[in-house]
This record gives sequence, C-alpha cells and structure tokens, in this order.
Amino acid sequence: MSARTALAVGLGGTKLAAAVIDEEGAMLWRARAPVARESVAAVAFQVAEPATEARRMTGRSLVAAGCIVPGIVRQADGAVWAPNLWGP
Repeated sequence: MSARTALAVGLGGTKLAAAVIDEEGAMLWRARAPVARESVAAVAFQVAEPATEARRMTGRSLVAAGCIVPGIVRQADGAVWAPNLWGP
C-alpha cells in the first residue's frame, strides 16, 4: 500500500516552488519556476498546474494540497495585501 501524499505550493514574488511529500516526510517530487508575469490568470494556472504534474511524475494520487502566499491579512475586514506579487 502506498503512503498518502500531499502537495505543497509556495508562491513568492519571483518564483513558484512545489513539492510532493508522503506521510513519512519523504519528498517524492519537487519543481521550481519563475512566477508568470503575463496576467493574473497565468499565475492562477501556474499555481494549479503542479497538481497535475505531481501526479504524472509520482504516479500517486494526492490526498491534500496547500498553497502559501506571503502577505498580510487585515483582521477587521479580511483584506489581503501581498506586496511581493505582481498584479493589478
């Protein structure tokens, strides 16, 4: 029986990093790429694409995924500010 796996994605100001980790803590796959600058839609696609690539490269299904984007959340109204990301 194969271990359960999760995808972790980090979106920074200059690069996107992704990794698949199993429940034992072993890194099964990882990738890095410069963050897309063409459009916000291109960045959204780039954040989602590692899930497909990870499954193709590891042959395993993912049971969880998470994405981190450095920024500040204003508690009063939930507004988010991520100053290192490109966009309108």
